[in-house]
Amino acid sequence: MSLLEETIAKIQPADHPAAMEAAAALDQLFPEQQPSALQSLLLRYLRATGKPAPKNLRCCTIICCADHGVAAQGVSAYPPETTVQMTANYLLAQGAAANAFAGFAGSDLLVVDMGIAADTTGIPGLVRHYRIAAGTRDMTQGAAMTRGATPAFCPARWASRTRRRPPASRRRSAA
Repeated sequence: MSLLEETIAKIQPADHPAAMEAAAALDQLFPEQQPSALQSLLLRYLRATGKPAPKNLRCCTIICCADHGVAAQGVSAYPPETTVQMTANYLLAQGAAANAFAGFAGSDLLVVDMGIAADTTGIPGLVRHYRIAAGTRDMTQGAAMTRGATPAFCPARWASRTRRRPPASRRRSAA
């Protein structure tokens, strides 16, 4: 039997009892309310896994970095060069407040270039495949970006692709 055949043989139908129990509990907590996107995602997960609750959940802090063209109007507290400097700080020196918060929570840290208007090739660990453009245009001169410029992406996929755990010395102890 090939690996593909073994894998297909292991696939079980969706287990609805776990999802049905959770749906009933949600109905009691939130009567006369449509399920939220998060509740729907939970029920989908429960149907797929057949388990009553997720196991081994891990936190992930996602930092999306980009430059905005309107900064040319002097409306930002910091110059555009700060974006690439802070991005490097998140991943290299790990000295930003976000690093401290992620470390305290024991959270993975994922830093994504969504549109930094500078060269980021020297920043290891930076997720670049969701980059939309090299910053937006100045919104005082027209549309900052178009709907067509925004790719279809899912933040949930980011966490499964690239995770950067804070150093053990920065993680909150279980005690």
